[in-house]
Amino acid sequence: MGTPTALLQPQQTAFPAPETRVEKYIRLHAGDLRAVMAAFENEQGAEAIAALENELWMATPDPVFLMTCLEELLHIFDTTTYSDLIDHCRWYAGPNLIGAWNFHGARISDLVAEGCRLVEVSPSQHQPV
Repeated sequence: MGTPTALLQPQQTAFPAPETRVEKYIRLHAGDLRAVMAAFENEQGAEAIAALENELWMATPDPVFLMTCLEELLHIFDTTTYSDLIDHCRWYAGPNLIGAWNFHGARISDLVAEGCRLVEVSPSQHQPV
């Protein structure tokens, strides 16, 4: 009695490509990030999040485009004042708008800083926000 050849063949499993930090952040936190932007009725932020999500669905996301979206979000975080946060706390769906703002602002700042080291962009392609 012979052994079936299928048992002798090594298992071939297709592993997905490693997840980037941007993909992981968006997968885990896009919902709350949208809620933060909704509390401010910030359409530019909502559009940047949607653009990030759409680009990450592409077979090969464009890193320059991803950086541009992240920089747009970072600009929103950098230019919002504490009094703006206080004025919009009641519109946030979560328990703590200021905590969420600090969390997302720090994560996006980290991603932009990391992206600046990983993505080589010529001066003509890169347009700061």
